[in-house]
This record gives sequence, C-alpha cells and structure tokens, in this order.
Amino acid sequence: MDLNGKVALVTGASGGIGEALAVDLQEEGASVVLFARRANELERVLARLDPNRAAIVVGDVAVREDVERAVHTAEERFSGLDLLINNAGVAVVARISDVPLDLIERGWRTNVLGPIHSIQAAVPAIRRRGGGMIVNVSSGMSLRASATMGIYSMTKAALNLISASLRQELAGENIRVMTVFPGFIANDFGLNSLAADEALIADRRATSRTRSNRTSEDASRDIIAAIKVDQEVFRSNVEQSLDVPL
Repeated sequence: MDLNGKVALVTGASGGIGEALAVDLQEEGASVVLFARRANELERVLARLDPNRAAIVVGDVAVREDVERAVHTAEERFSGLDLLINNAGVAVVARISDVPLDLIERGWRTNVLGPIHSIQAAVPAIRRRGGGMIVNVSSGMSLRASATMGIYSMTKAALNLISASLRQELAGENIRVMTVFPGFIANDFGLNSLAADEALIADRRATSRTRSNRTSEDASRDIIAAIKVDQEVFRSNVEQSLDVPL
C-alpha cells in the first residue's frame, strides 16, 4: 500500500507502538485518526503531528459506538478510510486456575471484541474507498503456553484466527489483512498490565522498559515497511517460540 494520501485509523494511539505509528504514518503522507481512552495522552500525541492531517477520538474499543465515532470522524474529516490498525490491547497477568472473571472479561473485551468492533465499523468505509488494509497487532505470546499469561495468550491467539479468517472472507474485495508479531518492546505496555496477584506482575512491571533493545519506533518502522509491501504476516527478527501446544 502506498500510504501517501491515505487515511488511517490507529487504536491504542495514546502511547507506545500506536503513537509511533501515528507519527510514521504522517511522515509517509497519510492522515491519521488517533483513538484511545486517555484524552490527555491523545492531546500530547496530537501536538507532535500536523493538525491538518490528524484527529483524535476518545473512546474504548470495547464500546462499539466509540469505534463507530472514530470511523465517522475519518470519513467526515478526511473523506474516507483506507487503513485500520488494531493496536489497542491489554495484558492480563494471572493464573487461569484462579483468575477473577472480571479480568478475563476485560481482556477479551479489549483484545478480541475490540478488534471485531473496529473491523465491523471500518470495513464498510474501506469498501467505499475501493479497498485498503486491516492490520491486527498480535503477540508472540499467542504462539506459546504460559503459566501466568494464559489469558493474554488466548486472546491474542483468537486475534490470529480472526485475521486468518478475515483474510479469506475479504480476499475478493481488495481488502488485505495483516497480522503483526512485534516482539518484545521496551515501552509502558507491561506497566499497564492487569493483574490478579501483584506478586505475579512485579517483575514484568520492573522490567517493562528494559526487557528489550527494541523500541516502539523500531516496531512502527517495521510495521510500516510491511504495510507498504502488502505483507500478510509480519514477525520481528526477535526470537519467538513457536511451541504451540495441542
């Protein structure tokens, strides 16, 4: 996809990879709609951008009406939508054997229902443009078992199948679907994780900014490069286990 002149909607754009993507998309010539829950952080990101080619929408991907507002903003402000990047997500650090139900529900609402809401809101708009792309940001955790990240892993595994199924579903409509495995990134994602037991998450929070040499900007540049060549699956060069248990 040639990004120059295109319109992109990025969820989870108030920091991390989402913020880096917003900046890089504009540098490629795209207009961007930034969507996230934190208004003050969206305003901060907006200050880094050309305001004539950027808009912010405050909302939660788990709320269908919020995502519909974001798509409407793209069409009203920039006359359409070409690219949806489902980047919003939340890590749940807990044991499946005793995790509180509310944490399971929050993880699934954000990581699974959120992308579905976004896809269903965006596809009609992308069709009106004659085609485009949907990018779903998954995780290497979806490819392996974990004693403490099982809830997160299963939500991202579900997102992988959403991508693969949607790719077949939209194959004849000039709407490409890409799955992204960005690898470990040094940002605040671990700090914002949900946890049932603080002891389980202490190390993750302590190492959130130091567990990798890769930055959000590194991940964004890789994702942009993959978008430009219409890649279907992008995996970072970081070693990731493929031991999917059956």
